[in-house]
Amino acid sequence: MVRLFSTSLIVTVALLFFNCSVKKVADDPELIRINGETITMSEFIEAYEKNNMHQNVADPKTPEEYLAMYVNFRLKIKEARALGLDTARWFVEELEKYRQELSQPYLSDPQVTRELIEEAYERMQYDIRASHILIHVASHALPEDTLSAYNRVMELRERILEGEDFATLAVNHSGDPSARDRPARGDQPAAKGNEGDLGDFSAFQTIYPFETKAYNTKPGEISMPARTQYGYHLIKVTDKQPTLGQVTIAHIMINATPDDTAEKQEKAEEKINKIYQKLLEGQPFEQLASEYSEHEQTAQRGGKLSTTQPNRMLPEFVEALHNMSDTTNITEPVKTDLGWHIIKLIERIPHKPFDEIYHELEKRITRDQRFKESLRSVIYKLKEEYGFKEYPENLSLFYEIVDNSIFMKAWEIPSEDDRRIVWEESPVAGVKNIKIAHGPPLDAPLFEFAGNTIMQKDYAKFLHARQTKRTPMPIPHYVNRLYETYKYNMILEFEDQRLEEKYPEFKRVLKEYHDGILIFELTDKKVWSRSMKDTAGLKKFYNDNKVNYMGDKRIDATIYICSDEESAAKVAEMLENLKEKDDAHKSIMEKLNDGEHQKVSAERSVYEIQDKAIFEKTDLQAGISDHIIAGDNVYVFHIHELPDPQPRPMDEIRGRVIADYQDHLNEQWIKELRRKYRVRVNEKLLSEIEEHVKNRDAAE
Repeated sequence: MVRLFSTSLIVTVALLFFNCSVKKVADDPELIRINGETITMSEFIEAYEKNNMHQNVADPKTPEEYLAMYVNFRLKIKEARALGLDTARWFVEELEKYRQELSQPYLSDPQVTRELIEEAYERMQYDIRASHILIHVASHALPEDTLSAYNRVMELRERILEGEDFATLAVNHSGDPSARDRPARGDQPAAKGNEGDLGDFSAFQTIYPFETKAYNTKPGEISMPARTQYGYHLIKVTDKQPTLGQVTIAHIMINATPDDTAEKQEKAEEKINKIYQKLLEGQPFEQLASEYSEHEQTAQRGGKLSTTQPNRMLPEFVEALHNMSDTTNITEPVKTDLGWHIIKLIERIPHKPFDEIYHELEKRITRDQRFKESLRSVIYKLKEEYGFKEYPENLSLFYEIVDNSIFMKAWEIPSEDDRRIVWEESPVAGVKNIKIAHGPPLDAPLFEFAGNTIMQKDYAKFLHARQTKRTPMPIPHYVNRLYETYKYNMILEFEDQRLEEKYPEFKRVLKEYHDGILIFELTDKKVWSRSMKDTAGLKKFYNDNKVNYMGDKRIDATIYICSDEESAAKVAEMLENLKEKDDAHKSIMEKLNDGEHQKVSAERSVYEIQDKAIFEKTDLQAGISDHIIAGDNVYVFHIHELPDPQPRPMDEIRGRVIADYQDHLNEQWIKELRRKYRVRVNEKLLSEIEEHVKNRDAAE
């Protein structure tokens, strides 16, 4: 490594980086150069502070110690770029995917997002039961169509307030087909309409504007119209109860539908009451479900249903569970359109505390319609920041030049060279004149912001690119809807392109991820995967470094485990008198043990001293040990010899050898990079940084 000396440095100002967040200053001298690439002092200090100057660092480094690690890191990044990894398709796609995730908080209003999370959590504590009447109108319908739909829904609201039945009006007027009975068609059986009753739901279980209107309406009241992408809704809130959360239930069911005869329905009710009486007498629920339940899918598993939420249960089930007595987990018989049921509550899982579920809710909100509230807030602020100005009168041209061919993906942008015949009224009655009309120039502005002017031709290109085969709708409606999307996309895309410039933290984190992907990919090729595949290299490394894998001290011994001290004394005496002691344990056990009493057990082996704590209780010398009492047993050691430690077999310590081999490969790789790339360090500047850190640490 070549060290450079700098004669003119103003370090004092730059060293202020240690006392505050890192910022670029005019005097940001070069600290490191790698093959012409400059790394400034502020870049190094930022990395040093991040990795060494907080309480959780296990082994903090001095600036000079950290420099070697940092240079190695930058060398690997240099090599990855030289190999073109940063331009590979997989890398570009992975980085863009991460950037999109990282940008989300910057393209939303954190305060609004926090409020949405708190609102959602509060709503999750309650289950709402509601009915609705829907009057269809598209979200970007023409004003006259929107007004017509609004007037219709307000008329229905007045009729309900004057006493007409909500359910009857839902059947007769709601645009939701589930309100009405459905006749049998083909393989589909007939189904009874819900008369507008949606059952129970909580947060995230219906579209956000509908959810908001429902939660803001008191039970028994009729809401003002709620506007969603489907149209206008009148909402009648039937009930609001503390949530059941997730529940696991079982049921016993006796079939009885409204279409059945009165006699069959009476017998079903009689049967369910008899079963309920058996439960009160103490008979097991599961046994009765298996024996009597007519719901085949659950009868053989004791009536058990899957764990679910209230919005996926019959409304009568939810009501019965809410009304269940605190002293029992079994409901009285419950009537539904399917029959009679007895319900058993097996488990109830409440929602997690707010702090535990916060990030989960945050992710759900970013995927939910309510996130538009946060986006709207951001767009409003960006329009203010960028001086947004709009020319809505210039949008009306598209009502004329766009036709129904756009719904067949066949529309083309008219140009000034396009000619078409237009018939005009003549002064002579009943006569029309032919006129040649040219395409419009499309050069009028639609909106402008931050020095950008978006012209009619820009929006025309967007319309052309976005066209798909779809159901036709009024052209002004279609043009207006896509224009809103286009307008907001342009503002957000512009802001997205400036995130690195506006937010240094965003730029830093993205760069860390960028470098991290490159390092991971290249290290995997050079070190990790190679160490796993290169079996010959791994074996050679082990053989060359066996001295590093020596086992602990070993002992060749026979261990006698005796039931009492008398037996231990006999073992020691017999060992002293035997001439051939290598297999003495076999004859000793034969002599001291009889059929009924096993006084001695023994085993000869080569032990590693660390494997048996009992070795700590004796002097490890060849010969016969004194008696050693441990627990209920008495031990005698016959130590034959103390062989030298041997390398552990590779199969026994393979993981450790692979880890060491990886370190070896990494070291060799670093040496190659140091030879390939010239590294120069401003030693004087590094010394001054080192001295400043020492003085500061001493002062603290």
